[in-house]
Amino acid sequence: MNAEPGAVPFAVAFDRQGHVVVAQAGTNAVASYRLDRDDTLTRLSSVATGQAATCWIVAAGGEVYAANAGSGNLSGYATGAGGTLPSIGTFATGAGQVDVAAAPDGRYLYAQTGAAGGLVALRIGAGGTLTKVGEVTVPGAAGGEGVVAL
Repeated sequence: MNAEPGAVPFAVAFDRQGHVVVAQAGTNAVASYRLDRDDTLTRLSSVATGQAATCWIVAAGGEVYAANAGSGNLSGYATGAGGTLPSIGTFATGAGQVDVAAAPDGRYLYAQTGAAGGLVALRIGAGGTLTKVGEVTVPGAAGGEGVVAL
């Protein structure tokens, strides 16, 4: 077991190289780890998002996207060699973002904005940039949590 006081790991994803990538709500950061044979994690990189309430994370292609519920946006990171996490930018989604999911083909992300009960569709472009392509308010979904992309 690894102890990292104040980190508050909230969600986990795996990058293409098999590194564990964690959204840390306590420090508002994204960190990558190598899973060792003795079931411990060795930290490879940690990057502050500069945002509020970094909670959910999803991998799509060669990038990971952390959802910042308190800031209403996503922080994007390339997954580099050795677990590095170079920033690819911050992308607006909406207030109260509560979850994020990637389409299986790695071409789209879907961000759930719980404050209004919305769902934002974003296309993943070259270099991992995100472009909003649609948005819908789901009746009765305000305050709901959880999104899946099939």
